[in-house]
Amino acid sequence: MSRRIAAGALIALGFVMTVLVVAGWGGLGAMSRMMALPEGSAVETAALPPPAAAVGAATERLLALVLASPAGTEITDLLAPVAVLVASGAFEVRIAAPARVAVPLTGGIDLLPDITLDEPALGQRPVALVVVPLLLDASNPEIVAGLQRLAAAGAHVLSVCEGARTVAAAGLFEGLPATTHFFVLDSLAKAHPGVAWRSGVRFIAGERVSSSAGVTAAIDATLDVVRRLAGPAAARRAIDRLGLIERLQIQAPAEFDLSEIGVLLLGAGFGGSPAQVGVVVPAGVDELQLAALLDLQPRSFRAEPRTLSLAPGWLTSRHGLRLRARGVLGEAVGLDELVVAAGDDDGAALTAARALASRDGLPLEDLAGVVPGRSFDHVLDGLATRSDVMTARVAAEMVEWPWQTARESSAADDGPRAWAWPAALRALAWGAGGAALVAWWLGRSRRRLAQAERRG
Repeated sequence: MSRRIAAGALIALGFVMTVLVVAGWGGLGAMSRMMALPEGSAVETAALPPPAAAVGAATERLLALVLASPAGTEITDLLAPVAVLVASGAFEVRIAAPARVAVPLTGGIDLLPDITLDEPALGQRPVALVVVPLLLDASNPEIVAGLQRLAAAGAHVLSVCEGARTVAAAGLFEGLPATTHFFVLDSLAKAHPGVAWRSGVRFIAGERVSSSAGVTAAIDATLDVVRRLAGPAAARRAIDRLGLIERLQIQAPAEFDLSEIGVLLLGAGFGGSPAQVGVVVPAGVDELQLAALLDLQPRSFRAEPRTLSLAPGWLTSRHGLRLRARGVLGEAVGLDELVVAAGDDDGAALTAARALASRDGLPLEDLAGVVPGRSFDHVLDGLATRSDVMTARVAAEMVEWPWQTARESSAADDGPRAWAWPAALRALAWGAGGAALVAWWLGRSRRRLAQAERRG
């Protein structure tokens, strides 16, 4: 009897270990794709274009700096505050980095800073606000020193998501309440015990230093800073121009439960190859749409965006950023679908995308009619329809976006599934294969042992 129990336990272990190994391997690959940073340096030090003209630049506008790092910067952490600040009409926004070289953003696109942190011009005009997104070299000494100088000169500091690492490294949170992405709240609390870290809040409004929770909370935190530094009318302009819905300041503490972790691993290990989504980036591209596409799709572990433009080189976004896609539309191969972000190029990118879609038989989506403030909801709705509701919900939680859907299940053939059933069935099949292999090995071992006993 004990042999049978041991054999059953080994067979069950073979099932579980096969599923875990395949899911874990897929999860590691999905995490690396999610960052989507190029191998080596993405910079080109020759023939860089001049900084884009600041949208609405005028001396009466407040100067805001958004920090970036050549090591890599989180895309929504950076693009969302820029969109809100410029749309308010009260700020001139400049991207500042240790050097004026291309900065890779997560999701697969490059950004060209406007100025360096040691720019002499920064001493000639007061900086009202410094936004600190997640920087992949959070303790970069040049960035930390530059942030300390700006804060000492009177700039208000807004930490976005894991940008809290850099602000904490600069010592600006000491003795103050602060928040950050729920993934890293505990680790930052251990590393910086002098900070009153808080969960369950979307942002914390400080007199000199403010902080936001994960990723999309940057929108609400930036609106609050705009309201306090430039007045309620400026915040209202940003809300109206971008079609934003202000979220409540207090939110339920975010955390993943086992079912949500299971959904991620199922999708990564057993969801099949991630869909190759060509994201067409036109001139004048809307930053919130671009952030939603390039942040949410990789976080679903079911899609891999590839940024494409009409021609190689730099283009200017709707609110004045210099961006560079990683590919050219006419040269793209191996895509599964195309999506065209809204832009100001009079439809040239859409026309080219339609030609490519027709040539390769690809589904094509045009986001020209999507309100910027609805971009995250729109992309999540699409993920729910193409994969399942749970996958979309997990992606929403990763960026702390309060996505809601009434379509938990649908009897319609084209409706979203509530659960990742195809991936779950594949996981069962793999597990059964692992269990069968262990059962075969045990049977073979027993036969060999019996033969040896007979010969002995």
